Amino acid sequence: MKSIASSRTYAALPPPFGKFAHASVLKLAGAKLVFVSGVTARESGAQDTEAQTRVIYERIGAALEAEGGGFQHVMKMNVFLLDIRDYPATNKVREEFFEGIDAPASTLVEVSKFVRPEVRVEIECVAAIPEA
Repeated sequence: MKSIASSRTYAALPPPFGKFAHASVLKLAGAKLVFVSGVTARESGAQDTEAQTRVIYERIGAALEAEGGGFQHVMKMNVFLLDIRDYPATNKVREEFFEGIDAPASTLVEVSKFVRPEVRVEIECVAAIPEA
């Protein structure tokens, strides 16, 4: 039986440092759901939350583009911050990437720490991309 789900890795993102994929893709009739794993700005050199957030959205955009989609297809985002006071910085960048398109459902959570000490923000999302 042919699987309707598959794991993906993308050259535009740093290799996963654990046993996980950059995304999982579920094919449906006429569309596919793309579940993008938590993306960080590791290995980018970005220091502050705003700069890290920008790198993350660029990386998410590259993953979505590789699947034939874009931010207009994002249905759900989960944002994890090291310091909730950084929300305005992350939101400023988010508004740029979603300018002129509907914003997705979202969750924002403050966490106590990340796996990598330089990480200040991590974002994951789910997109529904129509099949061409």
